[in-house]
Amino acid sequence: MSDQQGGGKSPSSESSDSIEPTRRRFLGTLAAGGVALTASNSVVGSASAQTDEPIEDLIAEMTLEEKVLRTYGSGDPPEGDWSIAGSVAGIDRLGIPPLHMADGPTGASVGQPTVDFPHPIAAASTFDPSLTSEQGAAMARELKAAEISVLLGPSMDLFRVPFHSRSAETYGEDPLLSGEMAKSYVSAVQEGGVVATMKHFAAYNQTRTTGDVADSFSTSEHDVIVDERSLRELYLPPFKAAIQEGGAGAVMPAYNRINGTYCSEHPWLLREVLKGEWDFDGFVVSDWGGTHSTVDAAVNGLDIEMPSENYFGSTLQEAVENGDVDEAVVDEMVRRQLHSQGEVGALSGDRQGVGDTSVIGTDEHLSTARTIAENASVLLKNEDVLPLGDDIDSLAIVGPDPSQYKQSVGGSDDVESTGDVTPAEGIEAATGGSVTVNTAATDNLELVPADDQFNYEYYDNEEFNGDPIDTGTASTIDVSSFPDEAAGAVWEGTITPGETGTYGLEFTSHGQAFIYVDDELVGYNE
Repeated sequence: MSDQQGGGKSPSSESSDSIEPTRRRFLGTLAAGGVALTASNSVVGSASAQTDEPIEDLIAEMTLEEKVLRTYGSGDPPEGDWSIAGSVAGIDRLGIPPLHMADGPTGASVGQPTVDFPHPIAAASTFDPSLTSEQGAAMARELKAAEISVLLGPSMDLFRVPFHSRSAETYGEDPLLSGEMAKSYVSAVQEGGVVATMKHFAAYNQTRTTGDVADSFSTSEHDVIVDERSLRELYLPPFKAAIQEGGAGAVMPAYNRINGTYCSEHPWLLREVLKGEWDFDGFVVSDWGGTHSTVDAAVNGLDIEMPSENYFGSTLQEAVENGDVDEAVVDEMVRRQLHSQGEVGALSGDRQGVGDTSVIGTDEHLSTARTIAENASVLLKNEDVLPLGDDIDSLAIVGPDPSQYKQSVGGSDDVESTGDVTPAEGIEAATGGSVTVNTAATDNLELVPADDQFNYEYYDNEEFNGDPIDTGTASTIDVSSFPDEAAGAVWEGTITPGETGTYGLEFTSHGQAFIYVDDELVGYNE
């Protein structure tokens, strides 16, 4: 599948197997004082990180096994009932703390209630960077309460393709506005003692499930065919602003390819532009399941594989011992993450507020969330009807979810809120209960029952091989009832419509799904 996003000459269309630097790339890295690649797979680290003697001393004391332990997700979550996205293990004997990572561009997604701020697409509608700065500061405080050191956000993708299921995590379609909003947010998060992660780098503007990766809702491994001018004028400026002006300490490559090469091992994107031209001295962490190689990924600029060990870790250690990767490459990977930890005080342990849960859900944080929501809203006015007068005693709210709170729109924006307010509840509160609120949901979809029962079989694999792990019957098909260990399911039954006519079928699924009627494929969902 190809996502065409521009014409003309494209950057780095060569195979990622080639690492010999071009003259342009070499001069660019020299000018930026950044990273220079050599044909021997060795790397000279960024100047700013090299001058940090305590970090160099730590690296010198680390064994190769300890170094590669820092290149993938293997750490335990913080103590308590926190549920986080992942963690990179610390090195206890050297006093190096773990890197605890949490989702949540809209709030601290840590498995316990925190303030759920309006989505970035709404925050951008305020055109007020000071509000995203307040949000970033508030989120940093709540993230530190859960001992988080890395926030996996914000998203810098442009909302320009309707297929982009994670559009609400973006700051819209304008590169300038996105950069302005994000750099204030990022700067506040970083100053608050948490590493901000720019994602998804780059040209991640539509999401489709085309590969065997971790999250079927948000991943997309399509090939974006895009020229350099489009990248530099549209897709890269928000990242550049957030990194160079906002001080972001981490970058997450996109799932997709750019001109044939995965972003997580793209030499032009990660080495030449990010770490070379922009002099980025932080670390590059893969999206969950977004790593695809060992040597290419390491040499071309990926520093951490998440969520677990597949291509890095022991495999990377073997590559070093076999001479396929110079140990200096691993040194740089470790140096960059230690540098980012040090910048926010997470390396020395002098961050203020770590473990202090009293900051979660304060009036100040809730006020910021409300202000963003208010300033992002547009109130329509009709002289004949609106605003409603004091003589109204009943009101109807018609829409998809008048009595529900939309917690998430997909991706990594799911935050367990300290307090949800539905449209109906909000109006009732605003009127002091003097107005009767009636709701009418426009979503008339309902689960269709079988004539008798649906027979189901659950399998622990996607190919339906072997014996099913569970069988049974149910009156309706509800994906929320699937057991956690199920990787595939087959449902079969008979449905007889109540009257003759034309019917449509609509369904949703946690991954690929197919509907057959009398053994004929009539619908599928990627």
